[in-house]
Amino acid sequence: MIGQLLPLLGCRWILPFRATSGRLLCAALSFVLVGCAGLGVSPGQLPSRDTLGAFELEGRFSLRQGEQNFSGRLSWRHLAGENVVLLSSPFGQGLAEIVTDGLGARLKTSEGKTYAAADGESLTARVLGYPLPITGLADWLRARGGESGQRDVHGRLVRLDAAGWRIDYAYDVDAPDVPPSRLVVSGQAGGDPTELRLRIDRWTPLSHTEYLPSGKTP
Repeated sequence: MIGQLLPLLGCRWILPFRATSGRLLCAALSFVLVGCAGLGVSPGQLPSRDTLGAFELEGRFSLRQGEQNFSGRLSWRHLAGENVVLLSSPFGQGLAEIVTDGLGARLKTSEGKTYAAADGESLTARVLGYPLPITGLADWLRARGGESGQRDVHGRLVRLDAAGWRIDYAYDVDAPDVPPSRLVVSGQAGGDPTELRLRIDRWTPLSHTEYLPSGKTP
């Protein structure tokens, strides 16, 4: 178990992590949830979901697990075979980096400690004591995958049931091909009721030649 992964920054939202819960990783999953008010964007300001095979996003997250509450910012880069997620405080101070790629899954804290496992589920099982469904998150963010779902009049997913989680989606505009702007994921993690919220401020499609795994360039 990890003990305290977040430095105490004097902010109400940052709490010491119990060694038995390692809530930073669970907070990392909170990029699967909804919350803030719309930004008033137009369809032309958002990429089509079809262009998001590889992407970067910037957003804000909040997590409520049991009686604990956390919030902050995240940056996510997704390419085939690689995900890099950076978690920051609301003021931009780096807290953790999570990487999954062909070499496995790794979490590096702001204190320089690193934890590794064969995959995201094994990493969360090692750090938290129970596995969490990291593998499906990139698809959930783009309103893909799942065992069942509900769609709106534009044909977009508004609810998805996947791996024991429920994901609710909201969109800033009515165009049928835009990606979601807000997500709320609810379920159980480690026996505690959990609600994860994500407000996506910016989607950026990437070509597979813009970035290569492990920061390599062509």
